[in-house]
Amino acid sequence: MSVVERTCPLLLSGIDGDNTPKMDELSKKLESGNDNEKIEALKEIIHCVITGIEMSRLTMQVIKFCLRSRDHRIKKLLQIYWEVLDKKYPNSDKLKPEIILVCNHLLNDLKHPNEYIRGSTCRLLCRISEPEILEQLVPQVLANLEHRNSYVRKNAVLALMRIYALHNELVPDAPQRVYEFLMKEGNPLAKRNAFLMLANCDLRNALDFFLTVNDKIGSYSETMQTSILELMRKVCRQLPVPKSIFVKCAAYLLDSSSNAVVYEAANTLLSLTPLDSAINRALEAYARLLQSESDQNIKIVVINRLDSLKRRYDRNLRFVLMDILRALSTPNLDIRTKILALVLELSSPQNIEDIIGVLKKELVSANAEADPQITLYRGKLVETMHQCAVKFPQVAPQVVHLLMNHLDANVIMFVKEMLQDYHDLQESILQKLLENFAEISDEMVSRTALWIIGEYAQTKELIATSIDAIMRALGDLPLHTNESNEEEGKCKSNLLII
Repeated sequence: MSVVERTCPLLLSGIDGDNTPKMDELSKKLESGNDNEKIEALKEIIHCVITGIEMSRLTMQVIKFCLRSRDHRIKKLLQIYWEVLDKKYPNSDKLKPEIILVCNHLLNDLKHPNEYIRGSTCRLLCRISEPEILEQLVPQVLANLEHRNSYVRKNAVLALMRIYALHNELVPDAPQRVYEFLMKEGNPLAKRNAFLMLANCDLRNALDFFLTVNDKIGSYSETMQTSILELMRKVCRQLPVPKSIFVKCAAYLLDSSSNAVVYEAANTLLSLTPLDSAINRALEAYARLLQSESDQNIKIVVINRLDSLKRRYDRNLRFVLMDILRALSTPNLDIRTKILALVLELSSPQNIEDIIGVLKKELVSANAEADPQITLYRGKLVETMHQCAVKFPQVAPQVVHLLMNHLDANVIMFVKEMLQDYHDLQESILQKLLENFAEISDEMVSRTALWIIGEYAQTKELIATSIDAIMRALGDLPLHTNESNEEEGKCKSNLLII
């Protein structure tokens, strides 16, 4: 596989044709004693290599004139160069002879007195896969696990994890060494990296460590707690151990100060136990995240998660439905729409009264604002209340008068159905319709409203009130269009002039 295929699935090259740097020019820059020129040459070489241009003839020049440089910028560029360089002959598994010199250079960097160079070299080894190179470096990587600086230790663990994953025969005792390292390590990041290696390479040792520190998990960092939760799920899938040993810990992490940990703890708890008490606690944690999290994208992730759980935990979700409804205070329309859709699916005869109460308050507060987004939200609220009233007729009398302040095609048909089914509400519904009749602008809604008035206005008082409302909506007679009114006005003006 070429370096281009290994490093970039989509290639956007800025080098083509006449713009390709010449080998002689790059060689002169590398041979110069000026570090800035060497840096410029290295950047051009790296760019050419990752865009598929053959630069192997310059490898010895780079080794000869750049390896001994003490400039840290050159050191960093060299690490990028060793990563992208083709270290074997094309269509062959044979290592190029000059790479032996690179191995010695990397070994010296792993012993370098500068902690940053040691740590970054360990990091570089995570991106090198050739066993001939790694075999010579393994002893020093293991030695760096004991280094006094945590930056070196945490990257040495990552390098060891990568080497063991690719070629476990090079360091067969790596899991045991990392387990011993983990038990005495104090740095949170180094500890998390070591635990991550055990979780990926040796589940039993990772489980032993978890059981040892189970009561101390609250003092660990966010990343460590997240890794432990991932271990719980992985152990339950792959090892024959009782899930109950993890339930208490997962439930404890639901009260973490980190929202990421709370989300993962809720996911883990749902996968560990079918007990209603645990399920309810996990769902309550999701609802709290909807209220406390400020990132809109995370809110959408949580809502989608709740939506995916509604079939399995329909009954449990109804207990936290009012907490979910509190998230309607979020100004984002997409989030509000998703919440309303979820609430509509979770509505039941037992909770519909509470749902309608919340939606009424939201609609009243939305009426006070004229923002376009609020207008769209108001429409969503009206639609949801309409669907609730259709789904649960017992709440229809509570919402019909409120919905008539927002007459559209759906609402007017709903009013028509209400008049047919609830004879005792006919007079009050008609009175409300006549109050809002002048505000109707849609012709289909107007036709339906006129039919309703003609059909159900049966008393003398209602008929008189209806005629007055219709005449007020029509305006002064005879009826004129705006154009005819303007022409009539011009005629009157001309007559006055004459």
